Amino acid sequence: AAGSDAMGGAIGRRGESAPDRMRTYVLVNSIEEVLPRVADLGGRVSAERTEVPGQGWFAVLEDSEGNEIAIWESANRG
Repeated sequence: AAGSDAMGGAIGRRGESAPDRMRTYVLVNSIEEVLPRVADLGGRVSAERTEVPGQGWFAVLEDSEGNEIAIWESANRG
């Protein structure tokens, strides 16, 4: 269905109800397959796989330059 692969987001006050930095999310099939590769590619995992009940899971990474990125695994992949 059109739009079924779309992701949402939220707006909040930085450092209170939102992270201190802008965070871009990338959709992945399996967070568990991605996390073991992060350190080998020069990054680090700053937040392990975390559930968003009824929606999916996310993990937060930093690249070799300290930029933050998050990966998202949807609970509704069908």
